[in-house]
Amino acid sequence: MIEELEQGKILKNSWFPPALLTLLASILPSFYLYANNAFEVPLKDVALPMAISAVMGLLLFWILFAIFKNPALAGLIASLCMTLFLNFNFIVSLVDLVVKGVRVRVYYFTAVGILLLLLALLFLIHKKGWSVLLSRFFLIVCGVMLALNVVTAVPQASRRLNATSFAVSDQAKKQDKTLPNLYYLIADEYASFQEIQKYYGY
Repeated sequence: MIEELEQGKILKNSWFPPALLTLLASILPSFYLYANNAFEVPLKDVALPMAISAVMGLLLFWILFAIFKNPALAGLIASLCMTLFLNFNFIVSLVDLVVKGVRVRVYYFTAVGILLLLLALLFLIHKKGWSVLLSRFFLIVCGVMLALNVVTAVPQASRRLNATSFAVSDQAKKQDKTLPNLYYLIADEYASFQEIQKYYGY
């Protein structure tokens, strides 16, 4: 099967699936955070970070595509780089479990990561069929994860919209009534000891 993939008989090594993989991998961390806080955060608040991540990921994909001339390989590397970049704190926490308390854990993680990336890169350059197969596999994984986050976010977003509409309607009802004006006087600083002694006698 892999030999047939390498010859392009089963899966065509086109640019669209790897570009889509990079796009999903770039927006997935931000959308995951939104899905877990959809009741409190509107989607527009995370739209800009997701857009910036998507542009960065796609730009990296096209640069790697121009270098390697292999869209599947470019998509794998770009999505991996964006995943490491957007989840760096979580990954460092995992590395910290291995080298806990060592100040050079970031350097350790960087060295091991670069080594593994170079080994994988050398293998995938010579095995184009594997890069196509892996890019399709991770595309399916990212698509399923995004779909699960959408399913999680929709009920919470609906609850937030309903709560907001109820709050607005209640506020409108209250505004219909004639209410007295209330003023809160808040001093931004205290008087000096001399002024207190002078005017208040203590």
